[in-house]
Amino acid sequence: MAALVLGLLVASTKGAYDTKKSEVTQMAAKVVFLDRALATYGSETAETRDLLSRSVTSVVDRMWPGTKSSQTTQLDPSASSAEALFHSIQKLSPQNDEQRSLKSQALQVAVDLGQTRWLLFEQTETSISLPMLIILVFWDGNRFRQRWPVRTAECDGDCHADAGRFIGISCDLSDP
Repeated sequence: MAALVLGLLVASTKGAYDTKKSEVTQMAAKVVFLDRALATYGSETAETRDLLSRSVTSVVDRMWPGTKSSQTTQLDPSASSAEALFHSIQKLSPQNDEQRSLKSQALQVAVDLGQTRWLLFEQTETSISLPMLIILVFWDGNRFRQRWPVRTAECDGDCHADAGRFIGISCDLSDP
């Protein structure tokens, strides 16, 4: 029973990890696409592309702070750089149909990035219920000790009483 519950907890955690990994991969692909669309738009997007680069660097630093940094992981999408990037794209003045199409695509990708970032921000909680895990560990440990009580007083010196005490195995199990 405990193995089944533990297996479900592991499967749940694995599913949550895979989902977040997929979302981060999608965000990376969208950032690259947005940069390419802005580059194709023309030289007037140089400032917007620079803002995109700084925004991505800032987000990466907040998501995965370096070992020397005391900053905690933060995905708060309400950061002003994301809004500034969106407004910078909105300010573009397309001169032809190709630029209008690229601006429209860039705005849509910027909105998609914002939505994915909010989604990641809202999913920062762990998928394993800590109280459930604690109950499972104590319940299973208690069952284990009830099955194989430690009887160190009966040891004749040949069994490993110290090891038996730590893992809850009776000394008489070592004698076939």
